[in-house]
Amino acid sequence: MVWSSVINQDRVVGSLKSAISSDRVAHAYLFHGPDGTGKKAAAFAFAQALQCQDRRGPDMCGNCNACSKASRLIHPDIHVILPYPGEQDPREVTLRISELAADPYAPVDFVHAPNGLGAEKQSTNKQLSVKRERIAEELLRPISFTAVEGRYKIAVLTDVDLVNAVQSNVILKLLEEPPPNTVFVLTTTRVDRLLPTILSRCQQIRFELLETPLIVEALRERFDAEDTQLESIARLADGSMTRAIQIAGNQELLGLRLLSVDFIRECWTRDAGKLYKKIQLLTSGGREFVKSALATMLHWIRDLILLRATGDVDRVVNSDQSESTIRFLKNLPDADLEGMVDVIEEAIRLTERNVNTTTLFIALSDALHDLMHGRPVGGLYSSLVDTEEYA
Repeated sequence: MVWSSVINQDRVVGSLKSAISSDRVAHAYLFHGPDGTGKKAAAFAFAQALQCQDRRGPDMCGNCNACSKASRLIHPDIHVILPYPGEQDPREVTLRISELAADPYAPVDFVHAPNGLGAEKQSTNKQLSVKRERIAEELLRPISFTAVEGRYKIAVLTDVDLVNAVQSNVILKLLEEPPPNTVFVLTTTRVDRLLPTILSRCQQIRFELLETPLIVEALRERFDAEDTQLESIARLADGSMTRAIQIAGNQELLGLRLLSVDFIRECWTRDAGKLYKKIQLLTSGGREFVKSALATMLHWIRDLILLRATGDVDRVVNSDQSESTIRFLKNLPDADLEGMVDVIEEAIRLTERNVNTTTLFIALSDALHDLMHGRPVGGLYSSLVDTEEYA
């Protein structure tokens, strides 16, 4: 893993390089920001640079034994901890880590592919976590020993917001009293879910959304496709390289756009049979699939807002859907687009709280229908309660 593998995060890379050059490496870092923006890529590159035996300033040589092992994430003093659902075969975890070593933006961790690499449905209802036994075996035990080969003992904990309160306190204890020559790198998309005491003991580095042209360039290196298709995918990815790879490599996700827009159309027409069929399709793939569908709806409605405000079709994300976007605005001039965004964002939050997704889409369809007519709604939560009581 070299610094050039980190896409479009020059400020982040510069900060980490400066820490190495000045020999002011902190004992704990928190890499935070949107999903798919390079937090793992930067963590792995940083770890390799710290362990390199022939480092030139802040740059790893890429040729020494330490670089060879670090680049494959098999260095004995670099420990990568991924949250996963339930019990997992250690060989599966090792396979995921090796895939991340090959491409840290790949959607191969348990957050993006919980059912297994290459699974037909990349989603699950199971909750991800890091159990107490894993914290003890994969973090406390190795960190307590002297480094085997490297200059540092390095622990990379991805998606640390998924760690429960008890294990968070164990991690906090390590951050408060770190063993010598130890560096912790925590990554998260949700800073708000972390203990304030953990935040205060980490040097926080924020990652920004990636620029569309750079996502296109990175996709071109990974996929054989027309530039127009890659640009459309990059726009849909909304600044996330991982999301772009997911879309480009999964025909199901490419078809999800049409399904999501069709659902919104059916909310308008209120054909109960057609609407229920769309809901069945939307809920067939688990919660991650549902969240992807809702995020796709958000992209389309935000296109509507942008087009209504500017009239510039070239600025919309779903450029291949521009005709239907124009037609929607023409036919529904009173639609409360901002209100539609609000209820879909609420639906995403409710999905994370494990509500019944079929009930959720029924309530959402009612709310969207009213908002398309310009009628105010009170939100989804009360509608969900009423629907469940009625059911």
